[in-house]
Amino acid sequence: LVHDVFKDSKKGMEVHHKIRVVGMKDRDLEVACYFYREDGTPLKDENNSFRTTGGDVSVGEHHVIKYADSTFKDFSLFLPHNELHAGTGAHKLKVKCEAFDSGRSIGKSGWQSFTLRVGGAVPKLIKFGKGSLKHDVFKDGIKGLEVHHPIDVQAMANRELEVTCFFYYENGGALKDMNKRYYTANGNVSVMDKVQVKYADAKWADFVHFIPYDELHLPSGKTDLKIQCEGFDAGVSIGKSDWVHLWYRKD
Repeated sequence: LVHDVFKDSKKGMEVHHKIRVVGMKDRDLEVACYFYREDGTPLKDENNSFRTTGGDVSVGEHHVIKYADSTFKDFSLFLPHNELHAGTGAHKLKVKCEAFDSGRSIGKSGWQSFTLRVGGAVPKLIKFGKGSLKHDVFKDGIKGLEVHHPIDVQAMANRELEVTCFFYYENGGALKDMNKRYYTANGNVSVMDKVQVKYADAKWADFVHFIPYDELHLPSGKTDLKIQCEGFDAGVSIGKSDWVHLWYRKD
């Protein structure tokens, strides 16, 4: 899918597929794409412009096939955003395409999901999935801890995202830094990574931080800890993770 495309001065989206057609020489191929909400409810047409005979939103094109075995490396269909008739707000949608010969289905695509935002400023936001930890990881010969989260980021295209994880004792007190290597401005232990966000809606299946065990500056023995991560845009918080709990034993 390609969003924010302008065609005849209308802003919309393009649906792209590579397709192969066999046994259709000199016949009319119809390819149509159908649009649904995330739960499978079809979007309803409101102006008879881009629609199925049943009144659902769709876009289609016809092509006469020249060869017995034809391949379209980039078959694209364009639909103006306003023809989705989704209403104001953010909408989780999906699209599926189907090919026809004289009204008879000859093949379907898989689903493609996307988010459509209509009207108003979209707030910058990061959503953290369930966190997990990986212990006794070696990085550059140093033993430490990895903190893993899936994250979703919205409205941050072409901006720098900072994700920082903060370390606390289970009772709530922050771990104190002692050497200004992994630390916050106020002297607490933390680990931070930055990434340039390329898209308005971006996902990381596994966003990872690494911190050496020695940088936790813990006393000998067993210590119960907890970690919380937070996303920032130019120093402004745009979302926090849930707590991840752990214990660490230092010999």
